[in-house]
Amino acid sequence: MSEVRKLVSIVLLLILLVLWLMFYYDPEGGFNAVKDAASGFDEYVDIGAKEVRGSKPTIPKAHEDAISELKRTMERMKESDKEFCFAKYSGLPPLGEEGTSLVLSDNKNDDNIEGMTLVVLGGAAGKQEVSYEFIEGVKPCVIAGGDSVRRFSEIFLNKDNLAKGGKRSPGGRFATSHYTPVKSVIMSYVDSLNPDGKSDGNIIRVPELANVITEPNNLQDGGLLYTPDNEHICFFPTKPGNVPCLGRGGIDRDPQGLDDDCLVERKGFFADETNLLRQYEEGKITHCVGDTPVSRPTIPTEHENAIAELKKAIEKIKASTQKQCFTNYGTLPNLGKTSITLSPGLNKEGKSGMRINVRKNEGREDVSSDFIEGVKPC
Repeated sequence: MSEVRKLVSIVLLLILLVLWLMFYYDPEGGFNAVKDAASGFDEYVDIGAKEVRGSKPTIPKAHEDAISELKRTMERMKESDKEFCFAKYSGLPPLGEEGTSLVLSDNKNDDNIEGMTLVVLGGAAGKQEVSYEFIEGVKPCVIAGGDSVRRFSEIFLNKDNLAKGGKRSPGGRFATSHYTPVKSVIMSYVDSLNPDGKSDGNIIRVPELANVITEPNNLQDGGLLYTPDNEHICFFPTKPGNVPCLGRGGIDRDPQGLDDDCLVERKGFFADETNLLRQYEEGKITHCVGDTPVSRPTIPTEHENAIAELKKAIEKIKASTQKQCFTNYGTLPNLGKTSITLSPGLNKEGKSGMRINVRKNEGREDVSSDFIEGVKPC
């Protein structure tokens, strides 16, 4: 270290000597030379990636708008009078080749007040600071790591609890163990280079859980955030799934995060009743802020009753010990714009059965989805 300091001192002395000689022998020329050197300095700034114009780095407007919405949503969650609640923001668009990334950290401001810093990086190689903001009174957390995923699942994805009605709140030993407080969260984009492109997408990483949260394209959060206490703001790392959300009977125990089918809006048989986005829209989980739950499409009561009878008849045949038998479920009324699709498929455990999807408006809106194990349409 001392040798480096000596070298720097010698270089500075040589520069000062050269400048003194220039001004001594040619004052006007020396001044112009220094001025020309200084004026050209701001044209290019070497930041280690490549030479770029020395202007303030920017990010695409779509990224800027989504990050602003995320910040506003977190501030509203902090001000909410509800605990164990959810809020929805627009979600992040693909951050892509522009190299935008977000770093949210548990920190303090200049007045030693605790809160969260939100640093946005972009520009050349995605390493230039675009903006720096401080949100007082909040800290990052994730639904990942340890036993938090299982316990969160028990509370919010448990079909038995859902059937009881009413909004759920963690209690007892689950009160602080269904989420994981962390020091920082990083969100960015990764191109997996796989030809199918399925693993390309936004990722969320937590330095202190670096060996746990490793999935590509794992920020399939449906734009949902969660807070247990209006202080910790929780993000949802996800892992890939290909059938409805796990729910009861398949409680998620993977510390990497929730099955993405529990958060992403799906169509048809993917519209599982435990899906958090669906629960949020139907008002079955507590909203941190006062937005109105979105009602799901409905069909006439006579259609609902007839379809329910059809399901009962299928279950009855399945349970029967008789072969080559008949049963009567009544008749379907004029369905109009209601449609029913019965198709073979697999459930989460890979067991075969039949999906019954009900839609309206010529199949454009999903109404309900059920799965009956062990039967097939013919």
